Amino acid sequence: MKKQIGKLSAVALSVALLAGCAANSPVTGGLYTGVTHSGVSTGGILDNSFKANKEGVSSCTAVLGLIAVGDCSEDAAKRNGGITKVHSVKHKSTSLYVFFSNYKTIVTGE
Repeated sequence: MKKQIGKLSAVALSVALLAGCAANSPVTGGLYTGVTHSGVSTGGILDNSFKANKEGVSSCTAVLGLIAVGDCSEDAAKRNGGITKVHSVKHKSTSLYVFFSNYKTIVTGE
């Protein structure tokens, strides 16, 4: 009985530790996450007085939950798209259990 409780505790702890790998998404799937959601701009109030004609994307990627690289900030997305005036910001989260995860910030503007 003690061995079974120990094994169940180890499994529960492993699941709890691995479940937070896609925590930047408003919803997460245990095995797969593929979500796009709007974000709140940290650069100020969004300006709807003009039509967005540029798009900039920045991303971060993690592999096996061990290595994570990238710059997925709004500033990086603005820089990548040559944007000086922000119209909208959205985020896209994709993950496949603990094997792979990607987080993108998409900024539109001029």
